[in-house]
Amino acid sequence: MKIILLIPYLILAVALIVISIPLIQRRIRPNVWYGFRVRRTLEDPKVWYAANRYSAFHLLAIGVILLVVAPACYFSPGISFISDALICVGVTFAGLAFGLIRSFRYLRQID
Repeated sequence: MKIILLIPYLILAVALIVISIPLIQRRIRPNVWYGFRVRRTLEDPKVWYAANRYSAFHLLAIGVILLVVAPACYFSPGISFISDALICVGVTFAGLAFGLIRSFRYLRQID
């Protein structure tokens, strides 16, 4: 039954990693669909590339952590289905919140 949780979390982890790489490599131009899209980043390409690179490292980290946590929860016999779900959701949302807060703080530092 826990496989129902493992597969989506692994897909999510890989997706976070895949979408972070072009942003880290500064290959994504300012746009309204993909990236750290706030008024300041959309108005200035220099700010766009710096802020997106910074925030993308957080996405990459969340993806890697989730690649470790999801299978660890799945293969741990003492972790129930509900605990597994709560741990993975907690890691994902805590990581996204942490990355978002840090990205906004970084955005204020960019000249």
